[in-house]
Amino acid sequence: MTDPETRRRLRSEGQRLTPAVEIGRRGLEASVINELRDQLKRSELVKVRIQRSASAEGREGEEWLAESLATSVGAELIERRGHTVLLYRPRRGGA
Repeated sequence: MTDPETRRRLRSEGQRLTPAVEIGRRGLEASVINELRDQLKRSELVKVRIQRSASAEGREGEEWLAESLATSVGAELIERRGHTVLLYRPRRGGA
């Protein structure tokens, strides 16, 4: 869990990012999770866009998708704003 100051900095950095991964109507498929893992290897901070068709349950479904996505790739959910999610996973070994 990151401290509040780091979360604030990451949210600020995340505003400049464009979504690197999109979740469509098929939801959390293996291909989406693999792509997100690849993105997190390249960058510690990744923005994800959840399309409205990804969840029939509305906001609760999107929240569940965001949390499930973070858990499945070992990342921390920094922010969820509308249909956009910001995930953070620090690089291992200081690389």
